[in-house]
Amino acid sequence: MNYFKIAYKSLKLRRLRSFLTMLGVIIGVFSVYMMLTIAYGVSKSISDLTSSINAHSISIYSRQKPFTESALKALGEIENVRLVNGVNSKTVNVTREDETLAINVISTDVNYIIRENIEVFQGHNISVRDLQDHQAVAVIGQDTSKTLFGNSYPIGQTLKINGVPVRVIGIGKRESPNGGFNSIEDPNNFVIIPRSTGRSKILGQHKTVRDHVKGIAVVFDKSTDMSWANYRIETTLRQLRQLPVSKKSDFKLHDFSQFRRQAEQVSSVLAFLLGAIGAISLLVGGIGVMNIMLVSVTERTREIGIRMAVGARKSDILFQFIIESLLLCGLAGAIGLGLGWGCCQILNLFDAVNLELSPKVALLSFSSAMVVGLVFGVMPARRAANLKPVEALKHV
Repeated sequence: MNYFKIAYKSLKLRRLRSFLTMLGVIIGVFSVYMMLTIAYGVSKSISDLTSSINAHSISIYSRQKPFTESALKALGEIENVRLVNGVNSKTVNVTREDETLAINVISTDVNYIIRENIEVFQGHNISVRDLQDHQAVAVIGQDTSKTLFGNSYPIGQTLKINGVPVRVIGIGKRESPNGGFNSIEDPNNFVIIPRSTGRSKILGQHKTVRDHVKGIAVVFDKSTDMSWANYRIETTLRQLRQLPVSKKSDFKLHDFSQFRRQAEQVSSVLAFLLGAIGAISLLVGGIGVMNIMLVSVTERTREIGIRMAVGARKSDILFQFIIESLLLCGLAGAIGLGLGWGCCQILNLFDAVNLELSPKVALLSFSSAMVVGLVFGVMPARRAANLKPVEALKHV
């Protein structure tokens, strides 16, 4: 405990110099904390995305002839399939009274809302019966509802899609698009109608395929091996489309897990680069600490000689200067950590920014300051401990 008192008194006597020395470490710890917090936030966002339903989904696109309803049925019979969703989409005019919007109308089934994590907070989703009866009904996004209906209650009201009257049965919202065939800039500006209705009344039929489906998404259980899932889909569709072994597949599979692996790699590289930038700042601060500690040893050479003359051991002198360095960096680390935390709180006030405040990141940032204090304090401490008492006493 005596070491800490001596170290504290020494720093207190040289307040301005101690603060200027601490400044480099404060900036270093602040940089490390901010950089790692940003990297952690990116990693957390990727983790949240890859844990969603689309983390185990495969999107299928036709290169030539579109798919049919029979393809949806066959894919639904594969083991471990959670759901199958078929989509046709087209940008058309959606009108109510004098207001007209050009919107990507999604002609699909009941599974689309589940796959895209859309919450229907007013009304209800399209049903299997709507698909069977070719009902002219729609679920619209909350932004679409605000634009077309303003403050009026939209459920049960009619709008025109490509000139065809359609009754609104639900209002939905989602935070952000999951990707796939229907990603849009505004995730809450959409119109969803039954696939059968889209073909027969609104979006039109394919020239040669009666019950055409442009795109398909197959979602598997979380325990499913996605390599096996790709193989089963490939095999099923090739058999259904009667493709000989010698002919290439006329469709393309997109496995979301490939994006997940790429995103995780990017996240790891980003964390390393940002951490390295912060570490360089901390390293510069550490060099400043070592420099000032060496100056302090020179200035206090006579004091060290007196202490040795009255019985202080080399280990006492060594510990005194190491603890002084640790105290200096510890105080700087606490201040840098506080500044970083405060800065993150301010940034989180803006909707566009959401930084995750992790205790692990805070501990790592503070620990890095203490490591700097130990590493860069050893050399000055050893120099002080190795001074000869007689020569130290002669120092003026």
